Amino acid sequence: RLLCRTLVARGARRLILVGRTRLPERDRWRETDPDTTAGRNVRFVKELEALGAQVILAPLDITDEAALTAWLDDYRRNDSPPIRGVFHLAGHVRDTLVPEMDRQVFDAVHGPKVAGAYLLHRHLRDEPLEHFVLFASIASLLTTAGQTNYAAGNAFLDALAHHRRAQGLPALSLDWGPWATGMIEELGLIDHYRNSRGMSSLPPDAGMAVLERVIGQDKAQLLVATVVDWPVFMAWYDSPPLLVTELAAAADTSSPAESGGFLDTFREADEDKRRLLVTERFTALVAGVLRVRAEQVEPEVSLNTLGLDSLLAMEVRARVQADLKVALPVVALLSGTSVGDLVTQLHDGLAALVAADAGDDGADAAVEVYLDENQYPLTQNQKALWFLKQLNPDGFAYNIGGAVEVRVELDPELMFDAVRALIRRHPILRGNFVLQDGQAVQRISAEAREDLALFDVQDEEWDDIYQMIIREYRRPYDLERDPLVRFRLFKRGEDRWVIMKAVHHIISDAISTFTFIEELLAIYEGLRRGEHVELPPLTATYLDFLNWQNRFLAGPEARRMLDYWRGHLPAEVPLLSLPVDKPRPAVQTNNGASEFFVLDTDLSARVHTLAREHKVTVFMVLLSAYYLLLHRYSGQDDIIVGSPVTGRTQEEFASLYGYFVNPLPLHVSLAGEPSVSELLAQVHTTVLNGLDNQEYPFVLLVDKLGLQHDPSRSAVFQAMFILLAHKVATEKYGYRLEYIELPEEEGQFDLTLSAYEDEAEQRFHCVFKYNTDLFLPETARRLASHYVNLLDALTRAPSAQPATRLELLAADERERVLETWSGARRRTLHETPVHELISKAATSQNPTENIVNFVKLADD
Repeated sequence: RLLCRTLVARGARRLILVGRTRLPERDRWRETDPDTTAGRNVRFVKELEALGAQVILAPLDITDEAALTAWLDDYRRNDSPPIRGVFHLAGHVRDTLVPEMDRQVFDAVHGPKVAGAYLLHRHLRDEPLEHFVLFASIASLLTTAGQTNYAAGNAFLDALAHHRRAQGLPALSLDWGPWATGMIEELGLIDHYRNSRGMSSLPPDAGMAVLERVIGQDKAQLLVATVVDWPVFMAWYDSPPLLVTELAAAADTSSPAESGGFLDTFREADEDKRRLLVTERFTALVAGVLRVRAEQVEPEVSLNTLGLDSLLAMEVRARVQADLKVALPVVALLSGTSVGDLVTQLHDGLAALVAADAGDDGADAAVEVYLDENQYPLTQNQKALWFLKQLNPDGFAYNIGGAVEVRVELDPELMFDAVRALIRRHPILRGNFVLQDGQAVQRISAEAREDLALFDVQDEEWDDIYQMIIREYRRPYDLERDPLVRFRLFKRGEDRWVIMKAVHHIISDAISTFTFIEELLAIYEGLRRGEHVELPPLTATYLDFLNWQNRFLAGPEARRMLDYWRGHLPAEVPLLSLPVDKPRPAVQTNNGASEFFVLDTDLSARVHTLAREHKVTVFMVLLSAYYLLLHRYSGQDDIIVGSPVTGRTQEEFASLYGYFVNPLPLHVSLAGEPSVSELLAQVHTTVLNGLDNQEYPFVLLVDKLGLQHDPSRSAVFQAMFILLAHKVATEKYGYRLEYIELPEEEGQFDLTLSAYEDEAEQRFHCVFKYNTDLFLPETARRLASHYVNLLDALTRAPSAQPATRLELLAADERERVLETWSGARRRTLHETPVHELISKAATSQNPTENIVNFVKLADD
C-alpha cells in the first residue's frame, strides 16, 4: 500500500494489483464491513482512485502459471496499454530449523518469492518494462538460524536480477533491512531488531525516499539497511561473516552512519543529551577535516586558530550539511565564531528540522519527483540554455570541452572504444532534448550513439591544424537529433596527437570535462594493457539531481536563500556601462573572440602573497582587480560580476557527469574610495555569502525577483569572472597533457575574464572573452594590459592605500596619453593672436593645400 501511494503520487496512472485476496464485486462495495480485511482493501482501492489512478485487479496466485498466463492473455486481447513496470513484494516468514522443516513449510515461504518472480520474468519478457524491482531481504546475505527457506528465496531474487541485467533487461533486487511497518511492525519486532540486533527499522517515508533514489541506478543488487550499534549487530554471530566484519571496519562506530539516523537519535533525546550529541558530532567532523585531535576542538576555540581557511571552511560546511542536513554559513565559520556558538547554531537548526517534521502538513506531497530515468524534464538552468538554443539554432556559443596535445603513441581504435565505454557509463551523454506536450524534456537513449573521427594531419602546418580543430569544435548541435558529445583525434605523428572533445553545455560543465578526461585515460590505459578497469560506481544520476533540486526549491532553505539574494542585490540592478567601440545591437548577440595573456611568475607569486597576508583566496584577489578595472572603465561604483560555482554541494553529485554549474551575481560597491584592505575584505564577504547561498538557481532568481532585463544585455550582470582548476592527474600514465587554448563561450557577456594557474609554470593563464559586436580587438588588448597593471599595483600597494586610485596606465602609456595626445608638450606664446597663427601656418604649408575654407552663406 505504501508503494502504491508513492507511485501514484509520483505520476503513475494505472496500477495492476496482483494478489490471492479477491475483492467483492464493485456493486457490493457499499455493503462491505469497513473493519474487515475486504473492507480495508476496498477503502484502499477507492483511495488510489481518488488520487487519479486506474486500479486493475488481478485476483490470482502469482505462483499459478496457468492462472497468470490466462489473465495476461485476456488483458492483451482487450488492447490494453503495455505493462511498463513490475514491483514484486512477496514476504512471508515461518522460522523453522532445518531438521524440523518439511516441504510444506519450505514452499510456503520460498514459493511466492521464487516462483512468482520467475513467472513474471518469463511471461513479461516482451513487455516494454522500464523497471523490474524485486523486494528482497538482507537475509539473502546475512541470514540467521531458522530462516533457510526465507534466505534461499531472497538469494534467488538477487540471482534473477543479475541474470536479467546480463541479458540487457531492467532489474533491481533490493536487500532491505527491517522496515518499521508491514510484517516487522505486525510481529512487534521493531524493538527486537534495535536492541538485540543493533539495527533500526526503516521508517516508511525514508524507505520510499531510498527507493526513489536507487531505482534508476546501474546496479542489479543493493543492500539497504541501517546498523546503529555494530557491536550488538556483530554479537549475534559466533563467527561474523566476512561482509559483516568489512562493513563494521568501514563504519564510524562513534556516531550514526546516516544523517537520518542521527536526526532520529536527536529527536528522541532530551535537551541536555541533544546538546552533547551535536557537540560530539561536530567535534568529530571538524577534527577530521582539519586533521587535529578531537580534544583540541574546545567550545571556546575559534576554528581559525586550528588552521581553518576558506577552502577548508567549504569542506566543513559540505560535511556538516551532508551528515546533519543543516548548513553552517561559511562566513560564520571564518569570522572567529567559537565552536560553542557554532554548536548552538547547529543545535537550533536541528531542532527546527525536528519541529518541522512534527508539524508536517503534507506539503512535501506537492513536490514533483520523477521516476522515469529515460525521460524527464530539464533542471532550472538547463531550461535557460535550451531557450537560448531555440533563439539561435546555428549558434556555437555554448559548445564547451577542450583540446590537449599528448606526446605518446596512441591506438586510435582503443581510444574510441574508451569513449564508447564512457557514453555507456554516463546516461546524459546519450541524451537529446525534445518537445513533449509543449514542454522541453531530456530523453535518454538506451543505445550509445557516437560522433568519433580521426584526422591525419602529419603533413599540415600547425596554424591549419589549429583552425581545423576550431571548426570541428564549433560545429553547431541539433539538440533533438545529434549526439551531443563529439570526439576527435588529430594525428600529428606516431607519438604526437591532439585529443579534442566538444559537448553542448546543456549536458556538461567544467567538472564533467575533467571527469571525462580522467576516466577516458583510465579506461584507455586498461584497454591498452588488456586489463579490465573498474571505475568507481556512480552514486547518483542526473535525474536524482533534478529531484533533489525540486525538493530543495520546495523547502525552507530555498526561501532563505531567495531572501538573501533579494537583500544582497541593489533595489535597482545597475547596468554595466562600459565604453564600447560599436553601437550596441538592439538584441544581444553571442558573436565573440578571445584575447589570451599570461601573468609572469613574479606577479603570479605576489597574487598568492597578497592572498595569504589578507587571509583571502587567490580567486578573491584576481576578482578584486577585475572589479577595479570595471569601475575605472565604467565610472560606476556599484558593480555586479557573475561567477559560476560548480553546483555540486551534495556529495553524491561530486563526480557525476552533467550540467550543474550555477552563476552567482556578486555585488560590490566601490563608493567612498575603499582601501586595498577594505576592498579585499568586502570581496571576501561577498564571495563567502554567495557560496552559502549558491544552491538557488540563477534563472529562477531572475524570475522571482522580477529582474526584467534589457534584451540588448545579459540579465543582472554583463561581466563574468571564472577561475578554473585543472584537476586531471596524468603523471601516473607516464605522459603530460598540454592544454591547447581554444576560443570558447565567447560573446555571451559583454566581457568575461577567465583564468587558470599552471602549477608547473607557476603562472596564471588568462583570457578576456569579449563580444565582437561591441569591442574591437585592440580594445580587448588594452583591457588585458590595464588589468595586469591594476593587479600589479594591487599586489604592491600598502593596505591603507585607496584601491580606486591604483595606477591603471603603464608608464609609457601614461606619458603618451597625458603628454603627447593631450598636446601638453606643444607650447604656443599666448601673446600671438589666433589670426596670425593661422597665417603663419598657411605660409609654412604647400601653397596648393587648403588650410582654412571660407564658406559664405547667402542671406535669406
